[in-house]
Amino acid sequence: MNVFNYFVSFIWRPKAFALYEGAPFFTWSVAALDPVADELYIVQPPVACR
Repeated sequence: MNVFNYFVSFIWRPKAFALYEGAPFFTWSVAALDPVADELYIVQPPVACR
């Protein structure tokens, strides 16, 4: 799966918005580009975003 398709599928995940309301969109983008860190970014935002 290429990065573009992964990103498109990521931004349509309801949980991303449900668990991450108010977080900057760039953080979703970073998580989408890194499948390994995907869940970590959603569940535990960077300190600067809290």
